[in-house]
Amino acid sequence: MLVELPHGMCVNPDIVKLVHVRMDRQQRTSAMLYSVVVKTDDDGFLVVATLDDRDEAEKLAAECADLINKGLGEEPPEYDESAPAPGAAPTADDDDDDDDLDW
Repeated sequence: MLVELPHGMCVNPDIVKLVHVRMDRQQRTSAMLYSVVVKTDDDGFLVVATLDDRDEAEKLAAECADLINKGLGEEPPEYDESAPAPGAAPTADDDDDDDDLDW
């Protein structure tokens, strides 16, 4: 089964290892370009798109990862921006005595 990614690229989700954003410097102008790349089981790379905005490239990579995960029958994770990041340092004592997690 193939999954259609943005910009018309199709990929078999069973052979995808990872999706990431690769930074490249354009030789003539020294401007930074951001390529959304899919790495496959045979260590090949498929370039989905090359953009000049890092945030847009990261959004596109997340969209591709979600589509690939759906193609595998997995639900994409729900992101809670108010929750601390995994592995984040503990926060300072908030002076409420209702919990014992902050000491």
